[in-house]
Amino acid sequence: MDEEYAKRKKAAEAALANLRLEGLELDNYSKELMEKVVNGEITTDQMREELDKRSEEHTSELQSH
Repeated sequence: MDEEYAKRKKAAEAALANLRLEGLELDNYSKELMEKVVNGEITTDQMREELDKRSEEHTSELQSH
């Protein structure tokens, strides 16, 4: 395990722990994106962009009904 991976893994675990303390849980899509960040497949900025895009799509769907 390389040092950068270990840092990303530790940061992800801390973020998940903080969410749980607040009584929150990530959905599967968000967990998948976080895992990609941990594995170095995408950056945190790319993860945010994907989450923003999904949120916008969801909002548009709700407004069209």
